[in-house]
Amino acid sequence: MLPAFTVGANAQTASVLPACFGERRDITIARQMPYIPVKMGAAEGEFVLDFGSNISSIDPAGFKNGVKPVPTNGAAMIYEQPYFFDQFDFFGRTGGVKLLARKTTVTDLGLQQAGILGTDFFMEFIFTLDYANKFLYKSTRQAFCQDADLLKAGFKPVSTAGYYADQFSRLLDPATTINVPTVPVRIGRVAAVAQIDPGYDDSVYPHTVNVNRAFFAALQAAGVALVPVPNVMLSTCSGEHEKGTAYRLGPGYSFEITGTDGQPVLIERGAFIIVKEGTAAHGCAGIGTWAIPAAQIGASFLVDAQQVVFDPFSSRVWFHTGPGAKLSRGTYAPGQRRLKEVPQGPSRGKPGNKTHPKKALSIPK
Repeated sequence: MLPAFTVGANAQTASVLPACFGERRDITIARQMPYIPVKMGAAEGEFVLDFGSNISSIDPAGFKNGVKPVPTNGAAMIYEQPYFFDQFDFFGRTGGVKLLARKTTVTDLGLQQAGILGTDFFMEFIFTLDYANKFLYKSTRQAFCQDADLLKAGFKPVSTAGYYADQFSRLLDPATTINVPTVPVRIGRVAAVAQIDPGYDDSVYPHTVNVNRAFFAALQAAGVALVPVPNVMLSTCSGEHEKGTAYRLGPGYSFEITGTDGQPVLIERGAFIIVKEGTAAHGCAGIGTWAIPAAQIGASFLVDAQQVVFDPFSSRVWFHTGPGAKLSRGTYAPGQRRLKEVPQGPSRGKPGNKTHPKKALSIPK
C-alpha cells in the first residue's frame, strides 16, 4: 500500500508523465490557478481550468489585444446571457460551444482572464493537471493508463462516485447534483465530503478548508479541538465585509482525504477551517446550503500534489503521492490578511476566497 503524503514535507519536482496520459498542452499557473490559451477565430484568451465549476463562461473584455470573439448569431454579448460559438479551439475542439457571458475580475495575476472552462468540458475525456511541469493532459478512456501504471507512478485514487461522472444519470440526483469532483474527507472521527476546486485561490491562507454548518456542528459534537483565529476579514456571499473567525486544528487532529482503500491519501495538520454561513434564503449557494457535512478545499492542496488526474468514467480523482510531490507550507500572521468568500450566482455555485467571481448558474444541457 502506498503511503499518504503529509503536507509540509520536502520533495523533488515531479517528473514528466508517460505517454499513456495522452496529448498535452502548455498551461500557466497564476495565483495557484491553472490557465490555458483558447483561440476563438481571431480572438485568443486565457481560460481558467476549473473543475470546481459546472458551467463554462466567457468574458469578452478579457481577450488579448482587444479582439473579441463573435457569437454565432453575431450579437454583442450581454453579461449573464448564454451564447453559442462556432469557433473554439481547445485541444482541437471546434464549434458547438455554449458559454455564459460573465464578468470576471482578476488582480495581481499578470494576465487577463477571458473565461472559465468548467466540468461541462471535462466529461468526455480524462484530464490531468500537471502543476509541476505546467501541462494539461487529455486522454480517451481507451488509451489512458491502467490502474497498475498509475500506482507505480505514485498516484492514489479517491472516489467521486455520485458527484462527478461522464453521465449526469450517474450523479446522486441528476436534477440537482452539480457535476463537480467531490471526495470523502475526515477530521478526527467526523466524516464528510469535500469539493475539489482548482479555481479556488487560497494562497492568502494555504490549505483552507471551507466547511458548512453541518460539518462544523459535527466537529463540535465530536469534541474536535479547534483553535480560533479571530479578526479575520471575510467577504460574505452577499458582498458584505465583516470580521470573522477562522480555526486551526488542535494538537492531534488533521484534515484527511480518504482513498478508495479507506486509507488517507492526504494528511494536513495545519489546515485553516472556515465556516460557510450562507443559506439559500440569503442569496448564497454551494455547500453552505447542504444538509450533510460538506467542505470545499482550496487549490493549494492540488498544487501540493503537483499532479492530479480527473477521471469521470471511473468517477475517481488520482492524487500524486510519490516522491515527486511538492509539499510545502508557509507561515501566516492570523488576523492580518483577508479571506474572501466571493458572491455567487442564483443557483448551485459555491463561494470561496478567490480573486474572481465565478460558478453557480447552471445552463440546461
